[in-house]
Amino acid sequence: MKKIKKLSVLTVILIMIFSFFGCESIDDSKASSNTATEAASEKYGNFKDGVFSTNKYSIELGTGWVQDDSVSDSKIAVFTRGNSSKSYSSINMREEHRDENAEQIDVDEYKENAISQYNSMSDYKVTNSKSVKIDNRDAFELYIDLKTNSQKLKLIQCYIVNDTDIYTYSFISSSDEYKKEKPNAEKILKTFKFKQ
Repeated sequence: MKKIKKLSVLTVILIMIFSFFGCESIDDSKASSNTATEAASEKYGNFKDGVFSTNKYSIELGTGWVQDDSVSDSKIAVFTRGNSSKSYSSINMREEHRDENAEQIDVDEYKENAISQYNSMSDYKVTNSKSVKIDNRDAFELYIDLKTNSQKLKLIQCYIVNDTDIYTYSFISSSDEYKKEKPNAEKILKTFKFKQ
């Protein structure tokens, strides 16, 4: 279970690092106004009966997922399933809001930056990428192989663009479990819906 939490935290850190590389105009004023105590006490979204929702979107994870409340960022949610180093999966949801005066995000440029960023790191390799529509919004998916310590992992990351905001869905699993879990991870992603 400790390895699962470590990998969940690693994935959250990666999401945070990579979500900022293409967004020079991020509005940090809200984030910087929160103290560490306030951030730790805020819980991002609501997870009930297998559905995670915020005031902006919802996504249906289904049964067997547990929300990891140890993540103290007010814009990231982490969910895990499984309890051994050979059988586990993690889903992370993150939202990033840019300044309302920022230019609309160029999805293709953002995708190329993300691929370049991942491929520049020795333990990461983007094996596939594709442009998709999620809830009628422009998005792209990256399929990534990575190694951490002695473990080989697989990551599916989808960046969903809504005007000047980005919503990131990340699914990570052990290489052994990936083939079995991939269809479910892609099915979950298709349930992502913006609230009107």
